[in-house]
Amino acid sequence: MKCRDAGVDQIRVGVQQVGAVGFRDALKKAAGSGLKGQDEIVEFLMAELEDDNYFPERMKELYRTALWREYLRYSGMDFSRYYSNIAVTVRGGASEARDRFVAVLTTVLQKLELTPIVTFDTPGAEEPGPQLVIDGQTVVQGFHGQPQLEAAIHKTISGW
Repeated sequence: MKCRDAGVDQIRVGVQQVGAVGFRDALKKAAGSGLKGQDEIVEFLMAELEDDNYFPERMKELYRTALWREYLRYSGMDFSRYYSNIAVTVRGGASEARDRFVAVLTTVLQKLELTPIVTFDTPGAEEPGPQLVIDGQTVVQGFHGQPQLEAAIHKTISGW
């Protein structure tokens, strides 16, 4: 038994990785369809994939963005404008250290094809700063470097 089915590709929808059955074939068909506009191509992809995949109504716009991003990737075009957004809170007083932390955080999230929507908050009296909070969960306290930040974020958004 294989761990992955060759017909299932992983794509990022919002901050989640989801499986898409028949995705590569749908991309090939879309590329060869002669369609040009974003809406036309995304509608084509949705129609190609809907029989074998479930698109929850509340996530349809996230799927549409993900499908367009993956089509652009497949076509060799710049897709960075279509990274998924992730809301994060950075706790810590305004300082050079916090600014460096946010710069590294942005770099780490862009590697994961995520665009941070940053909210700043002040730390509590006994909390070391800076701190990163995602979905109400403190991900890191203090800044220990990019590799540790990458590992902590990956664990938080992937679940392992």
